[in-house]
Amino acid sequence: MGKIGNFTSLFFKNLWIVFTAFMLGSLLSILFSAYLLVKNSAKESTQYLVGDLSNRIQVTYELLESFSNLPQIKDTSIPVQERAMSLKPYADAFRFWMIGVVDLDGTISSTFRPKTGKVDRDYIPRIVASGEPEISDPFLAGATGDMIYTQFMPVKRDGKVVSICFASTPLERLDKLITSSRHVGKGYALLLDSTRSVMAHPDRNKLSVPIADMVTSEQFLYGSTPENFLSDLNEKRPGEFLSLFDGSLYFTVFTRLPNTDWMLIHRIRIIEAVQYTLFCLVVQALLYSLLFLILYQYANRFITRRFKPVDDMLQQVADLHPSIRNADLLTAEDFSSFLSLSRKGLSDALTGMPTRTLFRQTVNEAIHNMPGQLFGLFFIDMDNLKIINDELGHKSGDEAIKRFADSLTHFTGDHSGLCCRYGGDEFVLFIPLRDLGDASEFARELLIRQRGTVTDGVRTFSYTTSIGVGFYSSDESSFDEALQSADMALYAAKRKGKGTFSMYIPQ
Repeated sequence: MGKIGNFTSLFFKNLWIVFTAFMLGSLLSILFSAYLLVKNSAKESTQYLVGDLSNRIQVTYELLESFSNLPQIKDTSIPVQERAMSLKPYADAFRFWMIGVVDLDGTISSTFRPKTGKVDRDYIPRIVASGEPEISDPFLAGATGDMIYTQFMPVKRDGKVVSICFASTPLERLDKLITSSRHVGKGYALLLDSTRSVMAHPDRNKLSVPIADMVTSEQFLYGSTPENFLSDLNEKRPGEFLSLFDGSLYFTVFTRLPNTDWMLIHRIRIIEAVQYTLFCLVVQALLYSLLFLILYQYANRFITRRFKPVDDMLQQVADLHPSIRNADLLTAEDFSSFLSLSRKGLSDALTGMPTRTLFRQTVNEAIHNMPGQLFGLFFIDMDNLKIINDELGHKSGDEAIKRFADSLTHFTGDHSGLCCRYGGDEFVLFIPLRDLGDASEFARELLIRQRGTVTDGVRTFSYTTSIGVGFYSSDESSFDEALQSADMALYAAKRKGKGTFSMYIPQ
């Protein structure tokens, strides 16, 4: 591979680096968006869970408050068993495990068993002192062995607590509400009591297990630490964090359940929650890669084809300058020499037009890309250059050539053609035609545009052009034949006189 090939390889290597950086940036942005999606989803679903649980507890409190305002419940002169049994219809209707009444001296009775007993519980003096409702942690009911929790409501008369009304509910109902809720999504929820032990969990083996024991196997990644997490739970502060737990990546949200000392923990399994997003990411990455490979192949072929003549020329330069063969040993002086030779080989030093080699390569590409197209080949000779050189000097002659070349370059650009300085005062123009009539129109326009004057301040000399026109079509002739035809037409034009054109019309 030549020098340009090496530069091309370096370009595409850097292009791969840019593409990789782009893909990594896209990956990170999508993963971050997925993280935000999981986070917002977890918070929203947690609010729904908290709302469902709070609703159930609040409804029970409202029922108990209604019971506490019943006259027969407030009347402590009525036996406690009779008062409790008056609530039996409500217990059956609302499917409570039991509803009961306990007096301040510990005398208690409930709808579960129509009898009276004595208890000594710490909640009695606490409710008497505060006058506020209260909820208990789950406990094992001695009568049936079921796990229940109890809500207490003070019964007041004349503003004083005279008794306490309570309702006990099987913990199983609360557990089902948490574990089967449609708001849990791709994860699960658990509930902790005031001692921070598990009271509701999809895995029944983890009931009553302290949360501190479960945290020991959890790897916190972002948002919290084991110590901070346990501290937040004890202080009833809400929070969130990212962690590895039970072999999965989880986003966890925890918060206090209103009107209780309980804490709700909601865990979302991130991979399952964003699996469709990750699938879309993979498809997107594959499409980007495919598009890049197509562009890579196209650009590689385009650059290789465009720079092949330049590469050949540079190889010739390298043969002339052995120091250029080993790019690693190039000095600044060698490189300057290399660039100078390259510029000379690529363009004409005086006019900046392409050299014959580059012109011929570009013409071949135009012919290849436009099969069957008719082209005009204009062999253009600058008139009176010898007189200008003899009378005003070669500096003025060079100035005239540059002006002539600039005008021809503008004409070429206006008509989507190609041109080069063929040598001395001769130029070649290659331009697509619609028909043979275009050639005469272009020739007349060139006769008008390709004229001018130069002066030394005292004497002024003018220059014009003579043009020979040949035609090329890939179906009928070769480029060399067309160039020879245009050259013959140029001689015919000069025989007619300066400032004219002649056309070689094929038979």
